[in-house]
Amino acid sequence: GVQGGGRPPEEPGTLLVVPAHLAPGRRVVDLTARLGSTYGALGVLQVAVAAAILSQRGGAARVGCGDRADGYRTIRLEAL
Repeated sequence: GVQGGGRPPEEPGTLLVVPAHLAPGRRVVDLTARLGSTYGALGVLQVAVAAAILSQRGGAARVGCGDRADGYRTIRLEAL
């Protein structure tokens, strides 16, 4: 889940694939900054990017998106 305000939980060493405003002061991969609005595809794109990165480096990733109107969602991915 997502903590108050849509911020992903603190997990040291975990790759964050979230819009930067959801994790202020933390290093993130922000696809909205790179691609602009992707409408309903953002979550799918984020999972694909996180999976590609994890396939190369291993570890874990937290993917999150949403807004106040529709709510926030996160998932955690782990490389096998």
